[in-house]
Amino acid sequence: MHGGNPEKVASELGIDPAGLYDVSACINPLGFPAWTRQLVSRNVSQLSRYPDPDYPDLKAAAAGAWSVDPGQISAGNGSSELLQAVLRARYHRGSSGELIIPVPAYIDYERYADALEIPTRFVNLPDKADFSPCDTEFISELSAVIRKAPGGSAVILANPVNPVGSCYRRRDILALVSLRMDVMIIIDEAYLEFVGEGVEDAAQVLPAPEQTPNLVRIKSLTKIYAVPGIRLGFCIAAAYFIRRVDRQLPSWNVGSLAAALGQRLLTDSGHREESRSFITGQRELLSAALGRAEGIRLIPSQANFLLFSVDQSDDEPPGDRFYSFMIKRGILLRRCDDYRNLGPHWFRLGISTKDVNRQVIHALGQWSASTASMKTCGPNHQVNGSEFAIRRVSAIMFQGTGSNAGKSLMTAAFLRCLKRRGIRCAPFKAQNMSLNSMVTLDGGEIGRAQALQARAAGIEPRVEMNPVLLKPNSETGSQVVVLGKPWRNFEASDYYNQKDRLRQTVFQAYDRLAGDYDFIVLEGAGSPGEVNLKRADIVNMAMARHACSPVVLVGDIDRGGVYASFIGHMEVMEEWERELTAGFLVNRFRGDESLLADAHEYLHESTGLPVLGIMPYVPDHRLPEEDGVDFDLRYRREVGASATAAARPADGQDVDGGNTTLRIAVIALRHISNSTDIDPLLAVNNLDLRLFVNGSELVDFDPHLIIIPGSKNVIADYRILESSGVSAAISRQALSGRTAILGICGGFQMLGNHIADPLGVETDPGETCTAMGLLPVSTILQEGKTTVRRRTRLSDGGAAIEGYEIHHGKSEYSDSLELFDDPGLGARQQSIWGTYLHGVLENRSFLNDLISSARALRPDDFPARSLLNSLARNEPDEPKGQPGPDAAVRSLEAALDRFSLIFEEHVDVDELISISGYRGDQS
Repeated sequence: MHGGNPEKVASELGIDPAGLYDVSACINPLGFPAWTRQLVSRNVSQLSRYPDPDYPDLKAAAAGAWSVDPGQISAGNGSSELLQAVLRARYHRGSSGELIIPVPAYIDYERYADALEIPTRFVNLPDKADFSPCDTEFISELSAVIRKAPGGSAVILANPVNPVGSCYRRRDILALVSLRMDVMIIIDEAYLEFVGEGVEDAAQVLPAPEQTPNLVRIKSLTKIYAVPGIRLGFCIAAAYFIRRVDRQLPSWNVGSLAAALGQRLLTDSGHREESRSFITGQRELLSAALGRAEGIRLIPSQANFLLFSVDQSDDEPPGDRFYSFMIKRGILLRRCDDYRNLGPHWFRLGISTKDVNRQVIHALGQWSASTASMKTCGPNHQVNGSEFAIRRVSAIMFQGTGSNAGKSLMTAAFLRCLKRRGIRCAPFKAQNMSLNSMVTLDGGEIGRAQALQARAAGIEPRVEMNPVLLKPNSETGSQVVVLGKPWRNFEASDYYNQKDRLRQTVFQAYDRLAGDYDFIVLEGAGSPGEVNLKRADIVNMAMARHACSPVVLVGDIDRGGVYASFIGHMEVMEEWERELTAGFLVNRFRGDESLLADAHEYLHESTGLPVLGIMPYVPDHRLPEEDGVDFDLRYRREVGASATAAARPADGQDVDGGNTTLRIAVIALRHISNSTDIDPLLAVNNLDLRLFVNGSELVDFDPHLIIIPGSKNVIADYRILESSGVSAAISRQALSGRTAILGICGGFQMLGNHIADPLGVETDPGETCTAMGLLPVSTILQEGKTTVRRRTRLSDGGAAIEGYEIHHGKSEYSDSLELFDDPGLGARQQSIWGTYLHGVLENRSFLNDLISSARALRPDDFPARSLLNSLARNEPDEPKGQPGPDAAVRSLEAALDRFSLIFEEHVDVDELISISGYRGDQS
């Protein structure tokens, strides 16, 4: 039985082949090169044309790769076709020679000889020397057989030996070739490309054919370049013999696509070297795992497979218990009972991907634990550190076709669905670029989206949920926060070079988190199709591979082109990335879902993957968005739809008479941070909330309240406010006594007298600026960053107020200006308010006081009635006219529940859980 046929094995055993890890075949686990799909797509049109039957371009490429003449090359549909052609060319016209085969060997050598009625003679590789072809006694015995062989005989040597994995030495091959010129030496080099350059005298380089006319070499691109579905091989021999071989081959035996692919493959030495390095490392890990188990005899290998035997009791057929044990754990090995000199207790293990190898090592650890005579390695069998520790946690990952495709909210919604099912779950995003951040209980800083997702899961946020946070502070630079703490400021190109250094930090953070939960829901960043960023990827497919997580690709249909984007992403993915992709999720759809049926059928035909859900457009989900980059667009859309004219009476008057609309101006800073601080205002009725970047427009609006949000580059943003006339307009409104001002964090600093950055925390060292002077406050930016949660009260009493600090600045002002009981959190002078507390507007009492302060400046504009009755938006799931207990701010819990119920209605949640591999018992 050949390896690589899991369907047949599954059918014989009555199991699902999809549940098998196939290590019975020996194909490059890294797959074919990433460019292969592009080349095939570009050459599809050649399917309608016959190729040139002489294949001059393909042969020229092969000749260049192996330093021979094109006339010494024959191309074939895989090495098997060429081997048969070589035997027919050698044993033509009733030759009386025999075929000499060292065994154990590839079983088709003997089968081809039988089909051609060629007499065979077998020479045993020495069991006592681990079947090594370098054994001196074996070489002597083989030499003696060659000397006595009939004229016209041939010897077929596999180098490296299949299934043993060890190589012949160059000097031994040349000695055998020189014994008799009338005995042909045929070398099958199907696996030789996997052998590293450092292996001593491994016969990668042999003399040119004109120097050794009785030497024939058969090479394969199938194994090293993982293209068994196309099949391509070459024969290298003296020109006279190549002409004989070509006469044994059918016309056009190599297809157009195979020929075009072969020309390019032969030049891709980088993929070959990467594969060799990977195989070497994985072979060492698997060899160590096999070597730890008593009762398993491992044969040393230089190839991409390992041969071993299993000793066990005589009360059942040898090897059956082990084979059955591994099959039950999804491991399909190659049984070697059809090889000469081997038996049913011998197995060949093909080196596979890290994930599959991890499963093999885990199964071997379980085998050891179940067998008293073997060393027990425990349920989390480890080899060479923690790289192969088995993580039992189930996982699924949402990636997007681009930024703002909706993957953050899809992650939160799915987590809330898992929470409702009682599943212990947590979010994870390896790297987030956002100016909206949150502080954990231990004072670490993570992306606001991961904090929201943790809330959806019903757990406290942890820094491991977002180990790398990028906070842009210029057009090309960002502050990099690692595991909750500021690391350094980097320009984009410099940070790109740090990715390898951060990869292990990210992976270790995930492993720690995964150890505490039964289900991890991962989120990607940007798009996995960014081909210029793939090499240093730590957040998309590289992270999914580490987590063994299937991927759901989310696309925003509201932007258009979503199906082309889905298909385009699949086209630029490498094969291992495609294998991780489980399906698609269409987001923000407006209309009749039945109209998408044809598109989904086309998508399935093109990719083989299903659409797992169609999430409708939810215009008022009341969940904070992740990024400040979409701040302007989002507020223009949401405010314009809900918090302005649509939210107030048509005549602009309430029942008490007078204007009920409170005009609020939000300053749209270029480097705005924690823009979600403004979100609670979207839940308040009778507001005219607008964004401003121009001073004259701000004055014309004549707001009752101006809010200056946080900034990641305060000095730079303030200078923009000066040049645009906004700072002068703010000062004019404040000094008029008609407008209240609130500055949050960076906005608070701008309200003061001076801002200095002596150490270059956000700008160049020594930068300073004179600010608005509306509060007697001076700020110095310091290297240490304050990240802490706070619970305090306004200095004049009232309800408790919660928020969190994230800032580098330290502001000095008099005690009489203190806004809160706790010093240093903010200052107030009449209607000018400044605070370092993010999230302060989520506190109903603070919002009430702030708006009351603004209304008090213009009492004629507003009726004397309850603020909350006038301004609070009723929660839609409560009786009409009955405001909820926290109606002045968003109820995140209610919003998460509502959004996740919409998600569950339109997305197959149970299928997502099934795809993840979750089975309920994760112990």
